[in-house]
Amino acid sequence: MTSTTASRWLMLLCFATLFSGCAVLRQPEPPNLSIVDVRLQDMTLFEQRYRMTLRISNPNDFELPVERVHYEIFLEGDLFAEGNSVGSFVVPALGENRFDVIVSSSLLRTARHAANLMQGGRDQLDYEMKGFAVVDLPFAGRVPFSDSGSLQMPTPRR
Repeated sequence: MTSTTASRWLMLLCFATLFSGCAVLRQPEPPNLSIVDVRLQDMTLFEQRYRMTLRISNPNDFELPVERVHYEIFLEGDLFAEGNSVGSFVVPALGENRFDVIVSSSLLRTARHAANLMQGGRDQLDYEMKGFAVVDLPFAGRVPFSDSGSLQMPTPRR
C-alpha cells in the first residue's frame, strides 16, 4: 500500500469516527425531574428529615450517565431543601430512573407551611424544583432542569 492510499484510508477512518460520534457530542435536552414521594424519616424537636423519591426522565435518544444531581426545592415560594444526589446512575434513552435523596427542614419552616395550609383550607402545597444534572458526556457538563407542580397532603385519619 502506498503512503497516499494509507493517508486516504486514515482520513476516511477519522471522518467516520468523527461523524459517528456526533450524536454523543451534541448538547443533551434537559432531563425532566419530578417528585414521586415524600416520607418522614426522622423527627426531632428542631429538625425533620424526609426521604424524597425523585424521578428523572430522559427525553434524548441516547442514555444519560448522570454523575450527580444538584437540586433546590421550593414550597409555596420558600426554599425548603437543597442538596446533591449520592452516587452516579444511568438514565436509559427515552427512559426514566428513580433515586432517593434525604432532605432536612427546620421546625419553624415546617410549622409555617402547615399553618398556611390550615388557614387557607388547602390540601396541597405548590412546589418548584430547579437545578442541574452533571452528565458524563463530552461537552455536556451541567444540564439544567426545572419542574413545578403540587404535592397532595395526606388527610388526617379520624
